[in-house]
Amino acid sequence: MSSSFTSSTLSKASCHALSFYSTSSSSSPFGGSVHVDSHGFLKSSHRAGGPTLCSLPALTKTNIPSTVPRLSLRTQDRTASILGEHGLGFSYVRLVGRISKVDPEPEPILTMLIVMPDQPNPDKWYRALRHIQPELAKDIPGICVELIEEQLNRGIYCSPVNRGHPIYRKWPSIVDFILSHADFREWTALECWRYGTDTVRQLNPVTVIVQVRKTSTYPFITAARHLHGILAYFDLADVDVLFQRDSNTPLVQNPTLDRDVCAGAIHPGVSLGIHQCSAGTSTLGGLVQLQFSGQTEWRTYGLTCFHAVWPPTNHRNPEWFKIHNAGKVNLAIATWEFSPLDPRKSESFPDVAQQILWVDHPSLRDLDNTIKGNNDIIADLRTPRFLQCEKEMNKGDDGLLPESAQAHYRAVVRQIQAIEETRSAFIAMRDSGSYLLGHVYAGSGLNRTPELKNTEGTQEPRLISTDWALIKINPERLQPQQHGDKISGNRPFHYSRFGHPGWLPEQFIYDPNFEPLCGLKLHKCGRSTGITTGTYSFLDCVRFTETLDEYGMAQTIPTWEHKVASGPDGSFAEKGDSGSWIYTQDGAVVGILKSGDQSKDTGTMTLMSEIFDDIKSITGATNVRIAPDPDF
Repeated sequence: MSSSFTSSTLSKASCHALSFYSTSSSSSPFGGSVHVDSHGFLKSSHRAGGPTLCSLPALTKTNIPSTVPRLSLRTQDRTASILGEHGLGFSYVRLVGRISKVDPEPEPILTMLIVMPDQPNPDKWYRALRHIQPELAKDIPGICVELIEEQLNRGIYCSPVNRGHPIYRKWPSIVDFILSHADFREWTALECWRYGTDTVRQLNPVTVIVQVRKTSTYPFITAARHLHGILAYFDLADVDVLFQRDSNTPLVQNPTLDRDVCAGAIHPGVSLGIHQCSAGTSTLGGLVQLQFSGQTEWRTYGLTCFHAVWPPTNHRNPEWFKIHNAGKVNLAIATWEFSPLDPRKSESFPDVAQQILWVDHPSLRDLDNTIKGNNDIIADLRTPRFLQCEKEMNKGDDGLLPESAQAHYRAVVRQIQAIEETRSAFIAMRDSGSYLLGHVYAGSGLNRTPELKNTEGTQEPRLISTDWALIKINPERLQPQQHGDKISGNRPFHYSRFGHPGWLPEQFIYDPNFEPLCGLKLHKCGRSTGITTGTYSFLDCVRFTETLDEYGMAQTIPTWEHKVASGPDGSFAEKGDSGSWIYTQDGAVVGILKSGDQSKDTGTMTLMSEIFDDIKSITGATNVRIAPDPDF
């Protein structure tokens, strides 16, 4: 069996895909025939729909425009009737809103979602689609119709390749061969996963996935065939090849806060934001300590990702440019994009960093969102019934109210008072400015550093990407947690609204000799998702990053990065989780989360050992450690 498809046709069918090539008999959601007609209706082996079908993975929204529900049952019944006329059984029919997870549409697409049994019949599905859509459009103009097999509707799962597969030991050699024989100028990543719709994840086909720039216009059919030829050269012709648009993104977002943060303590896993900056916010991973030559004291810093504290274009405060001359500030920010922020070197502008790279913890935006959320809850509690009771009670006519009404009123008053008490703590923190944590002391966002990595018994130089920042903490924030050289509370912080897992480690620990193994269960504590679980992939990803050479010319550099797949309980990371520390069940820190891939639901991390080595190199520290807890 061979298949190869291209451009928007396959992208409409599955996951921003561009081309797919396979000679394997293994089922894949990207295999089979794919066609989009002149009216924009898709016919494929696993999905049919149109005319405004969104790309997979897609989110389903049950809330639909208020003018539609009265038509919902009628249109669903008419849809079921037409399916019967075409001799098609179905699992269910539902009027919903559908929105792409990657590059979402401005508004959910109103869609008649028809989930079909896992026995696709593209021709019959397409004929039914072209019958159903114009019938429904009479009542709901512009409606989209989607027929999708049940297992594809559940999702596309990404999981690490197990040790038993032949590609496991050959992967480094395959990558070296590809880098020597392929044109990767448009590529952004090269990965290998088990990728498919089977809920038993180890049954999904092994797939080499190449991500390319979102702006790429090439079909990549020839590239897919070439890559498959390389796999066949390594006796791996049964491995599929998929080209898709890049869906890797920094994880920045804005949730609300738990009341515990208002005490002013420093909490790993709670939000972190750039002071006086409109950019989204990320996560403070935890606290580390540096020791310098000839000194016995340990200096404590917050550790997160550098991209979480580097202000992007269009989000910079105009006041920054009044502190120094504007040219110096612009040059400093541009320098940090391609070079490390070294506190020892004037050319990396540590003086400018101390003036403009101030960091909030929690972020001011999260404080405002939390206060607004409390206001909204109070407004919802003050219903017309409550206001009428309040009016009678204030007039002293409570005797006219039934006892049940008085009891309800008093219960709601207690709820409102509790929320107001919580809100006042957040307001006090915001108004006092005590959320300010400190300023960025050192960091490396796009600096590439060489590493020796063992590959099949040889030592070869590999390039790794680093993404870390040290935050020098204001003494008044740190002192309440300081116990000599030890710091209380430096452990995974867990928002109470997520519940308390029984396995929550009591402290972060670090072993420089620890190396994660394939299939290792990992956890992370992030400000958007709390504590989540994933699985480590031993087959490292290669990222392709455009940077400047010593002559100022653009060049593409491949770097090796470590990946974590989401577990069956949900996404390992979402927007807002960048900077989270990733650790084992007993609290051993493995790395820092730097980004996530929305289409495959995976996370990318930098190993803590690589970060600690880079910190020593840039700051001149002789020792780096995780700040110990006084109880240990």
